[in-house]
Amino acid sequence: MIVTSTGLLFVTAADRKVHVYDSVTGTQLWELPLGGPTSGAPSMYELNGRQYLLVTASPSGGRGGAPAGPTGIVAYALPIGQPAPESEERRTTKGVGPAPF
Repeated sequence: MIVTSTGLLFVTAADRKVHVYDSVTGTQLWELPLGGPTSGAPSMYELNGRQYLLVTASPSGGRGGAPAGPTGIVAYALPIGQPAPESEERRTTKGVGPAPF
């Protein structure tokens, strides 16, 4: 789980999605699909004023066996200029979520 300075809460889940919540209200803002189950904690970094979320995604298990660990890193670029959590503007911009990088 990661909480940003702008009040976004990122949580990876067993449903093969990253869920993004408003840390003040608890309202879910976005669901980000992954190609497989996650493993480990998500990471975040900033580059040139833009934040990026990194999560690991393993292939779904199947016959013939899947690798034991994550096979890829999925990166999402967060929207630029995300308002602070107190802003009503942010709460009304659903659907303008992180984009795959």
